[in-house]
Amino acid sequence: MLFPPMHRVTLTNKCQHILNLHFGLVEQPTPTPTFTPTPSPTPSTGIVQGFVWSDEDQDGVRDPDEPGVPGIVIRLTPIDGGDGWETTTDENGAYQFTDVPPGDYEISIVYPGGVYIIGDLNKRVSVGANVTVGMNFALYLLPHHIYIPTTPR
Repeated sequence: MLFPPMHRVTLTNKCQHILNLHFGLVEQPTPTPTFTPTPSPTPSTGIVQGFVWSDEDQDGVRDPDEPGVPGIVIRLTPIDGGDGWETTTDENGAYQFTDVPPGDYEISIVYPGGVYIIGDLNKRVSVGANVTVGMNFALYLLPHHIYIPTTPR
């Protein structure tokens, strides 16, 4: 920051230099502001995620050889009403809802037909801020029977 120009006055006494004075303000360094970091905001939403798998032995426990089921529609609906969300399981049977406001929800499979649901079709979940809730579904894929009519000979 610059200030008005300086004035210089020199006082002398019979050829002797006595005093050299400066009047006015001089350039002063500007104080450097101290950096105050802004804390990252705490997320105010949660995540609901899980798997849908083909439970071949119908025990409700996912075994290493039991594959995920792709293309299953999962619905998440607030218990107190209001709009919900839907998503579809990926090629591994995984699904995820992000940015879910804290509260109580019902999570359910939109029944695809041709399967037997192991356990409950609808489940209740409580979501908190900055919390991930896991909810899995086991399905038993019903055998497909093909009927081939025959004609008598």
